[in-house]
Amino acid sequence: MRRTLEYKVYLDRILGGWIGKSLGGIVGAPYECHKQFNRAERGRLWPDKLYPNDDLDIQVVWLEALQDIGLAPTSRELAEYWQKHCFYVCCEYGIFIDNLEHGIYPPLSGTWNNRAHQNSEGCPIRSEIWGFISPGNPRLAMEYASRDGILDHGRISVELEQFLSAAASLAFFENSAETLLDRCCEAVPKDNAGRRLYIEVKELCRALADEHDLWLEIVRRFGSADSTDAMINNAFAIMALLRGGEDFKEMMRLCVQCGWDVDCSCATAGALWGALRGSEALPPDWRDRMGKTLVCACDIRHKTAALTDFAAETAAVGLEVAQVLNRDITVTGAPAVAVRPQPAAGYAVEYAYGNGEPVLRADRPTEVTLRVSNPFPEAFAGTVAVALPDCAETAAAEKEIAVPAGGNGSVTFCIGLKKDLSMQPEKVLCRVLLKKAGSVVHEDLFGMHASVRYLVYGPYWDMWDKEAFEICPYQNEELTCNPGNLPEYACDAFNTHVRPNHAYLDEAALLKRDLPEERPFSVEKSTGGFARSDLYALNGATCCYVVREFQSDEVIEDVGLSFSADCPFKCWLDGKLIREMACHTNRNSTYGSSPRITLTGKKQRLVVKLASRLSDFHFGMGFSKGIPGFREAHSPYVSALSFKVFRPQAQGGK
Repeated sequence: MRRTLEYKVYLDRILGGWIGKSLGGIVGAPYECHKQFNRAERGRLWPDKLYPNDDLDIQVVWLEALQDIGLAPTSRELAEYWQKHCFYVCCEYGIFIDNLEHGIYPPLSGTWNNRAHQNSEGCPIRSEIWGFISPGNPRLAMEYASRDGILDHGRISVELEQFLSAAASLAFFENSAETLLDRCCEAVPKDNAGRRLYIEVKELCRALADEHDLWLEIVRRFGSADSTDAMINNAFAIMALLRGGEDFKEMMRLCVQCGWDVDCSCATAGALWGALRGSEALPPDWRDRMGKTLVCACDIRHKTAALTDFAAETAAVGLEVAQVLNRDITVTGAPAVAVRPQPAAGYAVEYAYGNGEPVLRADRPTEVTLRVSNPFPEAFAGTVAVALPDCAETAAAEKEIAVPAGGNGSVTFCIGLKKDLSMQPEKVLCRVLLKKAGSVVHEDLFGMHASVRYLVYGPYWDMWDKEAFEICPYQNEELTCNPGNLPEYACDAFNTHVRPNHAYLDEAALLKRDLPEERPFSVEKSTGGFARSDLYALNGATCCYVVREFQSDEVIEDVGLSFSADCPFKCWLDGKLIREMACHTNRNSTYGSSPRITLTGKKQRLVVKLASRLSDFHFGMGFSKGIPGFREAHSPYVSALSFKVFRPQAQGGK
């Protein structure tokens, strides 16, 4: 049924949503990543300093994308717009940009090499704009949110963004958070992650009156060591919306004391609260302290725009959408807006990789399927050609294709890395030419990571605990027996031991050259990280040395080399120790900022020593060239720089 919305209500609720979003980000920012219950006081919530916040910044970028591209940007268009206009490169943002630089497009850009962050908060926090431009039409809001979320996230985060965008679209017609979220549950699929989360949190809110007890139960059910995990943070936002009622500051207090990604939970709750009630309902003292303009970190047109202008321009896009795409709403009393012509239809190509891995390997070819869409009323008959870089090869570089009118057709190419390479580019970009009657009618790019070959030394281990005992308790001059015969040492029948600071080979020599006498073996890896099981089968305490040689295309200064590890390690570059960690910890937990290095444009040698006292370990590293000090250590796989990788020859075998 078509609904009616008065323009002044529409505009004021958008303004309320943006102000609520801004206030929430401001209040929550000082407590971001504090994973504990901090009992908060209303009078001490306002911080001493205001910072830009990605919760709102990216949505400002999306408004400009809608203004510049049109009302129906594709995921690919949003990705490329972000690449040009948005500087955020931490966590999933950096991994997404790295994938895009390698020609890996949505939806794979959100999940490939992104195991650690694909269920994080980065896309649920930018949900509101899709609902604000789709008033009364949650289905349309969810479609927009899906195109956005798959840029840098997986299913759970995308579904949470869809749920929140649907809530934002319905907020113009409701007045309470519980009613709004109940209506939202009717609009989204039953298996939507946000719907399931809301139902469970609502039940907990009814069952548990004590704030700490409620917090503890939410942590038990949805807790994560990752402070940016989307499920626990949206659980806190929903709880605060339900418990805070009509009191905005009380809702903020409830969010703040829960911890985790507090600026996100506060901003999400604040945006929906403001959209439900309008701008005048928000605390006037906080509004005055905040000021009337945006504070954006991105260098964009609206960097310091007035919030009222930002709201009016959001509403203008919504009015245009209502005339073209949103048939569920009539906005009365609205100013006239120009309806831009829709972009002309054209051929498009999507890409699918064998086993979902966009990797060019030396040991086997990679299947790449090109799916061609034909929007025209005539069938297409022609060819698809791929132009490969020098490092790659395929048996057939051009294949015939037939695509029905208004339909799709596909061809598959098997692309491999040439076998005789001593060096290879780390980034592999391939041109695609769609030809009809010999003429090119569409041209595109797709890409892959070239696999990296590591030279691995080890495993090395100690039979007994040599830090505790100078000689072996069960093999010595007086006794040789099964350690199980000595009850206090029986555990050694099932364990190995390792000394992280012991040199298990000639380390000084390894920093300069390969050691064939140690019989190293090579491992092909397609991502920036690996586990013990990727290297060898021995599942006990072990030490190994991993060597990688590379060369940048030019001299590049002030590059960050970031690490992800859960065991003690040392890393040397060109013979110099640049980073070490002495303890076992959670993965992605290496304290200290990324060391800054120079890529010399010449061959460089990276040696990593890993020594885990546990049965497994994980390690990752990556080069990044972004804003110095801007959380590069949280983006261990960003490597969108231009490299050549040397391919060492193994002496032994895995």
